[in-house]
Amino acid sequence: MFLSKRISSILILFLVLIDQLSKFWAREYLRPAIRTDFIPSFLEFKYAENTGMAFSFLASHPLILTILISIINLGLLFYFLKEAQPPLFLIFIFAGAFSNLLDRYFFGFVTDFINPIFMNFAIFNLADVFLNIGLAFYILDTIFSGTAPKEE
Repeated sequence: MFLSKRISSILILFLVLIDQLSKFWAREYLRPAIRTDFIPSFLEFKYAENTGMAFSFLASHPLILTILISIINLGLLFYFLKEAQPPLFLIFIFAGAFSNLLDRYFFGFVTDFINPIFMNFAIFNLADVFLNIGLAFYILDTIFSGTAPKEE
């Protein structure tokens, strides 16, 4: 699915705003160790600061990680600007990646707060959800369009 550049930009801004507002709420109301059941025995809100990536990968090297993620975001931005009608997967991936990068720049960590307690999993945020939605759209697009990236 492709959207106009204008609609795509508005959707990116909306997704980043929703994520940033949810993280603001988590920083204000869940610190330092407050847990709030959202769906009992299934999902809770629990504040966490993640200096790494998924599952705290590279947490001991936050500067290197921030530089790498900044480069990736620049690549996503150039891809977005190049496309007349950006694909939906790009919109979700860019919004999630950019919003988490904003956290890194302003706070030195990414604010996580969604904790699925029905299984042993990582605490995450809405930007992470957007990234995964974008990845799922990309995989589905690749499978159903039959246009997998070509190797050179």
